[in-house]
Amino acid sequence: RLNSYFGNLLYFEGERLLRDPALGDAARADLEASRAHLRRSLEILDRFQDRHVALGMAEYQLGHCREALPILERGLAFPGQRDTAIEMMVDCYGRLGEPAEAIALYRRIDREGLPYPRAWFELGNDAAAHGDLDASIVYFSKFLAAQPRNVAARFNIASAYYKKGDYRPAIAEADQCASLEATPNVAA
Repeated sequence: RLNSYFGNLLYFEGERLLRDPALGDAARADLEASRAHLRRSLEILDRFQDRHVALGMAEYQLGHCREALPILERGLAFPGQRDTAIEMMVDCYGRLGEPAEAIALYRRIDREGLPYPRAWFELGNDAAAHGDLDASIVYFSKFLAAQPRNVAARFNIASAYYKKGDYRPAIAEADQCASLEATPNVAA
């Protein structure tokens, strides 16, 4: 418990220090120490708990994506850590040049019924890029139910309807998009 507690404390201190570029060495030292204490905690008692997600977060902050991914994956089981774990996993897949893995993660989140708007937005874009306009509309509709004032999603769903030749909803969505007064202006 002490290793786990201290490892978490060091992680959050390291994360705080990262905000100041002049403290990068101190942040890295805290993150390395965090990693060591959290690993030791798991060696003593191999029972992964929500506080151990900080180990994956420390690996991520240290740039160790391959090491971070399986730990962050386990962290998805904890609602309080889920959003952070997802963001870090997606970024790791990007750093590793594996965007298809990020889309697969978003699909899994959607299948599991987890409310995660960014997943719906990215899946909407992916579906549109692959010509599946119906799926794109479904994903952007889910996203807009959660974030109705998002200009980009309004524009994207209007575009999908337009490309389908379904002009009434395209115009309705474009009107809503234009009424949001986006900055910069979107050509709705």
